[in-house]
Amino acid sequence: MENSKTINARIKEHYRALLEEWESQGRSQTELAKKVGVTPAQISHLKKDEKEFTLDRLQTIADGMNTPVEYFFLADPRLPVAENKKLCEDILRCRKGLVWSMLMGEK
Repeated sequence: MENSKTINARIKEHYRALLEEWESQGRSQTELAKKVGVTPAQISHLKKDEKEFTLDRLQTIADGMNTPVEYFFLADPRLPVAENKKLCEDILRCRKGLVWSMLMGEK
């Protein structure tokens, strides 16, 4: 089982990958900061490992980047961000279908 340091390191790795993709689309950290309601310095501090992520902050950033929050926990660092986003969306869609099936009594 992973400890909190390992999980936090993985979250930060995925955050940096998302931020690189964001910037590669010509968007700035300032734009992201405005979108998620934090200062540009906070975005930078998170990137530089100077601050820890809270679950609320993680959800806010995921929403601002149009990414499922599960991305931070499920993404494979060997895959491009776009593939990871699709993979997470597929997993969530399957999970919703499974829950629906269980609620409806299907096997």
